Amino acid sequence: MNTQIKRINGNGAAPAPSFSGLVDRFFQDTLTNFLGDGVQPVSRSRVPVNVRETEKSIEMEFVAPGLRKEDFKVKVNRDVLHVSYEPEVESQAQEQSWLRREFQVNPFSHSFRLDEVFDAQAIQARYVDGILHISIPGKEGAQPLHRLVEVN
Repeated sequence: MNTQIKRINGNGAAPAPSFSGLVDRFFQDTLTNFLGDGVQPVSRSRVPVNVRETEKSIEMEFVAPGLRKEDFKVKVNRDVLHVSYEPEVESQAQEQSWLRREFQVNPFSHSFRLDEVFDAQAIQARYVDGILHISIPGKEGAQPLHRLVEVN
């Protein structure tokens, strides 16, 4: 029986997979991703966010390089802060000018419930060096929501 050889990136050789092997791999990979194997893939609809508390506010940092400040939608609806990005659909002519295109920024959305101790009217956002910074100040005289609970 002849074995077909396929070059891998021009370095060395490996046998080409059979069709049944590809089908088995497809279903195994799909089931593994669906059922989980202990490793959770990164969601495409999330971007990393750091949240820290200071004495006077909550500070958030969203990692989103390559965007413009106009690309973000930051809004408060009742007691929920929504932060999102929805990319514009590019025309076919622009996509054809690329010889190779490997990176893209996926849409994302984060929502955070705000307690009554935060001043939603005073929220500030700025975009610097690929990081969206959001500051949520506390209301004047509001008590902090956290406390140390003694374990008995």
